[in-house]
This record gives sequence, structure tokens and C-alpha cells, in this order.
Amino acid sequence: AASAAAAVTGREASSKLSAEEEATQRRIRMLQAEVADIHNKREEGEERLRADNDRLKARLREKKKLVVTMTKKLSECQMYIKELTDELERLYKKGGKCHTPDTVDKASRSGRR
Repeated sequence: AASAAAAVTGREASSKLSAEEEATQRRIRMLQAEVADIHNKREEGEERLRADNDRLKARLREKKKLVVTMTKKLSECQMYIKELTDELERLYKKGGKCHTPDTVDKASRSGRR
């Protein structure tokens, strides 16, 4: 009778252990699925960030080209302004009449040009 009771207790223990093992296995599978999901989301996020980074780098390159172009145009305008200023100074020093908008306007009113 004692061995029969021990056999029943052993089966119950084995049954409990088996149920716990199954619960543990289910929990492991759930955790593995969670980890896989987190891994996929991280990879998607990194891919999005790489794409955004590439897009921003391309935009930066375009802006740098624009800055170079605008700097070149600014230099050209400065040179042109300097040339005009030099020409005005030369004419002024030469004693010639400089036809500024004011003098042109006065000349046209007086009938001279």
C-alpha cells in the first residue's frame, strides 16, 4: 500500500512537473516571440534612420553647392560694384561730369543732355 501511495505521489509530482515544464516552455516561446518582435522593430527603426540620414546628407550636399554658388555670385557682384566705384572715382577726379540720376534729371529739365 505504501508503494502504491508512493507511485501515486510520484505520478502527481511528475504530472505537476510536466505541467510546470509546459508552462515554462510556453513562457519561453512567448519571450522568444517578444524578442524577435523587438529585434524586427529595432531593425526597421534603424533602416528608417539610415534612410533619413541619407536623405539629409543629400540635402546638405545640395545646400553646400548652393552656398558655393551664392558665394561665387556675391564675389562677382562685389567685383562689379568695385569696378563701378572705381570708374565713378576716376570720372570724378578727372573733373568730368558724372551723369548720376540727379544730374541726368537736372539736365533733362534744363534741356541739356
